[in-house]
Amino acid sequence: MDKTCDVIVVGASVIGSACAYYLASAGLKVTLLERETIASGSSTHATGLLLYTDFKDEARFRFSLESYRFTRDLVAELVELTGMDVLYQRRPLLRIVIVDDEEELIWSALRWQKELVAAHWVNGDEVRRIEPRLSSAIRGAAYFEESAQLDSTRV
Repeated sequence: MDKTCDVIVVGASVIGSACAYYLASAGLKVTLLERETIASGSSTHATGLLLYTDFKDEARFRFSLESYRFTRDLVAELVELTGMDVLYQRRPLLRIVIVDDEEELIWSALRWQKELVAAHWVNGDEVRRIEPRLSSAIRGAAYFEESAQLDSTRV
C-alpha cells in the first residue's frame, strides 16, 4: 500500500465517498478512511430521497433542487463506471398532511415551491386514490410531480 497521498477523506458515507471520487477525478491521490465499512453509518439509514421539500426558505430549497438535478445526472455515470445498480427510480412525491399544524406549514411552502417545480395540492380523497393503503385521517398533500429515490448504501 502506498504510504503517501494528497488528501485523506475520513468517512466513507455518500458524502465522503463523493469527495474522494471527485478529488481522485481531479488527479489527486486520495486515501479514504472508514471505521467500519463503506456507507455503514448514516448513509445506511438514509431514505435516499433526492428532492427534499421540507424547507421553509427558498434558498435551501433551491440548493436541494440543484443537488437533485446534479445527482440525477450523476447516477448514469456511476452505474457505467461501477456496473452497480443503485436502484434509482423517478417517482412523484406526496408530502402528506394529517394534522392541522402540518397543513399550514406545507401549504405555506407549497405556495412558493410550485413556482420552482411542478407541484400542486391534492385533497385527502385524491391522496387515497393515488395510494389506497393510506389512512383515512390524511387531510391532503403537496404533490410533487418529479422526485427520485435511490439506495444510498449502493451509491
